[in-house]
Amino acid sequence: MTIKKILLVNTNIEKFPYPVPPLGLCLLASVLEKEYEVLIYDGVFDEGKTYLKTIEDFKPDVIGFSIRNVDNMVYDNRKYYVDDIDETFIKPTKKASQAITILGGSGFSIFPKELMQQYDADYGVIGEAEEILPVLLKHIKANTDVSQLKNVLTKNDFSKSSNSLISLGSADKLVKAS
Repeated sequence: MTIKKILLVNTNIEKFPYPVPPLGLCLLASVLEKEYEVLIYDGVFDEGKTYLKTIEDFKPDVIGFSIRNVDNMVYDNRKYYVDDIDETFIKPTKKASQAITILGGSGFSIFPKELMQQYDADYGVIGEAEEILPVLLKHIKANTDVSQLKNVLTKNDFSKSSNSLISLGSADKLVKAS
């Protein structure tokens, strides 16, 4: 399979109490852009209104969804985002694109099995993705088995436990000191 273009999607559209920049996606993009054409779609700016046009114009081979929060954590005014993410990003993606879908982010890492099932994603990455995602993409391109990749779930096997997989690794590998 050929993979040239990757769209990374910040599914967070919440602006209260303030908009949060997708720093993890930016770091991931800086790692991936060495080998791929990468575009970040930040849902917080237009709440998904131009998402479909972005897919149509960019024509990604892979779409990675960063799920930061599954709820707003406000006790007396709780809002859940799982269905909103599905309606705003996942379902439109499946209708408009044949791209491979990969889930990730801190919210995903808390509920990987449940979100893999609900969103019917091709792959999921638990924890930090900067090291494992490039490896996963190479396996996808070569059409080779990914079952032994740490922190990677697949559509057909999401039995790995998030409790036993997450490793923060070392930031020294990703960022050089000036």
